[in-house]
Amino acid sequence: MMELRLFSFILLAFFLGNSRVGFAQNEDSTHILTELNRGFALAYSKPDSAKIICTGALRYAQKVNYQYGEMKALNVCGILQDITANYDSAISLYFSSIAIADKLDDTKSRAQVGNNVGLIYWNNEKLDSAIYWYRQSEAIFRKIDFKPGLANVLNNMGLIYNDQNDYDHSIPIHKEAFEIRKQLADTFGMGASLHNISMSYWDKNQYDSSIFYGLKAIPYRLHVKDLNGLSKTYNNLALAYGSLNKYAESVKYFQLAIPLKQKVEDKYGLASCYNNLGATYIEMQQSDSAFKYCELGYEIALKEKYLRVVWDLAGNLSKLYAQKGDFKNAYALKDTAFKYRSHQYEAETNERMQKLQVEFDVKRKEAQLQTLSAEKKLADLDIERRNLQLLLVIGATLLLAIIALLGFIAFKRKKKLELERALREEKLQSSRAVIEATEEERNRIAKDLHDGIGQQLAALKLGWEHTMGQWKENQTFNPEEKEKYSKLLDATGADIRSISHRMMPRALQEKGLVPAIEEMLELTLSPAQVQFSFEHYNITQRFEKRLEVSLYRILQELVKNIIRHSKASQVTVQLMVVKKQLILIVEDNGVGFDSTNNTSDGMGLLSLRGRVDTVHGNINFEPSPVSGVLVTVRIPV
Repeated sequence: MMELRLFSFILLAFFLGNSRVGFAQNEDSTHILTELNRGFALAYSKPDSAKIICTGALRYAQKVNYQYGEMKALNVCGILQDITANYDSAISLYFSSIAIADKLDDTKSRAQVGNNVGLIYWNNEKLDSAIYWYRQSEAIFRKIDFKPGLANVLNNMGLIYNDQNDYDHSIPIHKEAFEIRKQLADTFGMGASLHNISMSYWDKNQYDSSIFYGLKAIPYRLHVKDLNGLSKTYNNLALAYGSLNKYAESVKYFQLAIPLKQKVEDKYGLASCYNNLGATYIEMQQSDSAFKYCELGYEIALKEKYLRVVWDLAGNLSKLYAQKGDFKNAYALKDTAFKYRSHQYEAETNERMQKLQVEFDVKRKEAQLQTLSAEKKLADLDIERRNLQLLLVIGATLLLAIIALLGFIAFKRKKKLELERALREEKLQSSRAVIEATEEERNRIAKDLHDGIGQQLAALKLGWEHTMGQWKENQTFNPEEKEKYSKLLDATGADIRSISHRMMPRALQEKGLVPAIEEMLELTLSPAQVQFSFEHYNITQRFEKRLEVSLYRILQELVKNIIRHSKASQVTVQLMVVKKQLILIVEDNGVGFDSTNNTSDGMGLLSLRGRVDTVHGNINFEPSPVSGVLVTVRIPV
């Protein structure tokens, strides 16, 4: 068996030395870190008390806004939840700690907490995810040259690769971990690394190499009095010698391992040791000794309900009874072996189901972390992209300069002139489009005034003169004439209000964008038999008048184009403020259009772009997922 997966939670330099660059040492920070040390000391003996103490330290750090202390407290609270197998809560706390570490740009702490996240994945047999987190921590530890953390992460990765039977990775990684621990004079870690190398060779069936490194591990284990680790090394040496049919040496190391297992109260290891020693005696055809140790192991495994060990031992004892001719006991033990094999299968099935649930919870928490750190990741990726582009441009520039410097300069000058010409042309077209749109609006208003209000006023004037003539003759008004001209006055007033509304809607002046847009959509789309929906989010204040008018006109132009050209039956409008940007999204299910067209429709698009440019925004046209067009306008606020 591989050495127990040590949950060596990285607290390296996490408590010893409470000060940190950028954080002043004061009474609050000292109190928080002292409480965390006190709570963690009880992690294995009194975990409930440890949780209470460390949770109190976390709340106090949040109260005094000591972010570094909060980050450390979240990590320690996560470790306590991890120790008590509350993996969902542990992941949540770890991810919160990582989010603060990213905010503080504390890469060392991020790597330390990332190691703990990897341990949870490892414990739940999500080995690829565990390797992913360990690789992240490894990269950081190498970059900042933090050797204790690097050795610990390498040790964990080596054990995982060994679990995956990937010995080409596990053995070199364990050897590198040993060399780093040797530099640190970490005797305990050196013994563990040599033991892990020995086990990798044993799993690889290279038993001579396994024995070589196992024997090298013994002095280090003895020096630090690591009885638990020493018992594992003795046990593994016994297995390696047994695999080479060197049964005397195998028995010797089993006999050395057994008293150590008893002393450290490793009951599972003791039962397994008895089982392996009994099996060795069976191979040596020493039935009495085999029976003795199998009975000892069987008694422990049965009492502690170690299902797999009971299954193995029951099978060995059944063989021994059969050799003695005691077929009754042999059959009974064979039946017991079958029963415990079934129990083992059921237990493994339940364990797999629990791990699937934990996997789901971990994935959910991991998604939350990705959301929390998305901005930083995007910023980091953008910086990396910019740096890469800069290097490529510099390299290309130098290469081209060596080949043909003069030709390169001429080419760049030509491209620059073409770009400036294109920009001037685009600005000219945008300005022309805005002017044409303005003139079109003026002509439309003039036509409305002439054909509508002008004609109505002329009719009203003639009617008034006629009525005044009648009044001079008989000093009376015709009631029908009075009603007729009253209606004409009302109609004229309504036309004036309509023109005034198109020039500057009252709702926009008095109430703001949202009511104005609602009114405009109702007045324009409903008569055109176009269904629409309007949603708005986070619009809690009025904007600058110029911005509101510009956005209103932009939407008005988009709606006009939809009615005229798109043949749409459904329009969706969304308005929101996100990260200091006012965003307008208009989507229809019409026939769409070519946004690169430079004909009359293209001039309309240039007019839109001109309006957007006046408020330093940008506009984007793309096909809608439901057919039609999706238009997005972004304006800084």
